[in-house]
Amino acid sequence: MLKSVMRMVVALALVASSTFAMAEEYLDPQLPVYRPVDKLEGKISLIGSDTMSQVVAVWKDSFKKFYPNVEVTISVKGATNAIPSVMKGEATIGMLSREATHEEIEVFTAEKKYAPKLLVPSLERIGVYVSECNPIESLTLAQVDAIFSTTRKRGEAKEYKTWGDLSVPGQLAKEKITLRGRSATTGSQGFFQAVVLQGGEFHKEMIPAKDNLTLVKEIAADPTAIGFSGEIYQIPGIRAVPIAVKADEPAYAIDSLGDEHGTYPIIRPLQFVIDQAPDKELPEAEREFLKYVFSKSGQEDVVKAGFHPISSAPARTALGAVGLNTLN
Repeated sequence: MLKSVMRMVVALALVASSTFAMAEEYLDPQLPVYRPVDKLEGKISLIGSDTMSQVVAVWKDSFKKFYPNVEVTISVKGATNAIPSVMKGEATIGMLSREATHEEIEVFTAEKKYAPKLLVPSLERIGVYVSECNPIESLTLAQVDAIFSTTRKRGEAKEYKTWGDLSVPGQLAKEKITLRGRSATTGSQGFFQAVVLQGGEFHKEMIPAKDNLTLVKEIAADPTAIGFSGEIYQIPGIRAVPIAVKADEPAYAIDSLGDEHGTYPIIRPLQFVIDQAPDKELPEAEREFLKYVFSKSGQEDVVKAGFHPISSAPARTALGAVGLNTLN
């Protein structure tokens, strides 16, 4: 049974994965239109990812304009707490900025006798950042893996210890590469490890930062540094290195829209964790909040927050997964 529910959960989270690769910045005109109900009261609590809390805060402000009597709270406790907080009833919605693990789904399913539902309301591109004075032109995913990982699961034979190993010229060529990251409890690091490192191990020398802003500031101040964080953290003094999937393929900038050959390859789905028992409706306040998030208005908020919107097909699929096949 667990294998079947795992397949169902993965399908719900990634049902539109082929659409993600083609997604552009412009809003899909076919996104559902949100129409508010007359009156609404209730409480909605969201717990989890620091990254997701930023776009959720924009949704909260917009939603409260329609429904001032609905109490919406946001608690940043890290992606690792997204599923447990929903399972324990501490959160209405979990904010999960990485893939759910088999163990997380297994524990939830054992406790509740059904699996959580994972919905993707927005996307985020993850940048590989260096100081603006670093002249490196581009990297492949295999090179990024070999820079950050001891296991090099993408098959890169060469180790990269100095910037000269990556053909960076001048004085920087002699300098050791300084690795900067977050911690194992954060969604960005979990995603990077699972997708870019393909589950490999990080170098033990990688220096953790307490938050994303600290991380990018440290990169800006250190010409030898390299690290990863979301696109919205691209501050003055750093730049995102263009990334290619393979050595014989084009490298794409983090803000590119892509072309017939592909698009920027390091992009993660940001997910909501929903507790919905079989054949039961969600509470009304939660239903309306999800309707708003997956509407055209909600996806306009995604862009305002600096993230990437989803298109109408995955939006309608997500709504359908929780029994919201039509808006008001």
